[in-house]
Amino acid sequence: MATALPPPEVNPGTWRFPIDRRLLLVATIVLVVGILYWAQALLTLSVANASMGLVFGLGLLLIGVPYALHWGTLLALARFVPYVGVWPAAGLPTALALSVFNGWGPALMVVALFLGLEVLANVLVEPVLYSQHAGVSKVALLVAIGFWTWLWGPVGLILATPLTVGLVVLAKYVPSLHPVGVLLGDEPALDPAAVYYQRLVAPRCR
Repeated sequence: MATALPPPEVNPGTWRFPIDRRLLLVATIVLVVGILYWAQALLTLSVANASMGLVFGLGLLLIGVPYALHWGTLLALARFVPYVGVWPAAGLPTALALSVFNGWGPALMVVALFLGLEVLANVLVEPVLYSQHAGVSKVALLVAIGFWTWLWGPVGLILATPLTVGLVVLAKYVPSLHPVGVLLGDEPALDPAAVYYQRLVAPRCR
């Protein structure tokens, strides 16, 4: 009869994480780093939107538009929706000014106030506040949101931005992840000097 072999001894000093636990650890680190950077960006965005809404509400109050501070709060909240959120928030007080006042003067003042604040925010305020951004490309972020949502559903939609930001941040410090940073980041892959040299050499290679 064949005798059963004793189970192999496990040396605690050579024990390592299983592959699934290692992946879980890496995913946790990426998620934590992404949440920290995302929270900083979200705080900056909240400060910018609240300031914009406050100034807009005070301007409407000086013009005499009813519920001025309410419209300012609406604008501050609507600016969290990119590109399309601000237009209804500005159009509603403009329509109210047209219905309350006689003539076009107050409504045009509301439009001028809104456009002036938007130009000031986009040209001066937001570039200064967002100078320390995480460096994620908008196109890559939209693609990543679609991928994580397809993979994990609503949970992926919530975690998509922190995960993507965390990957880009880690790619700056982990050499093996550098291609991921180039793919998802918004920084150029080559230095300006290298791009200039490439353009000088390109005609000679034809």
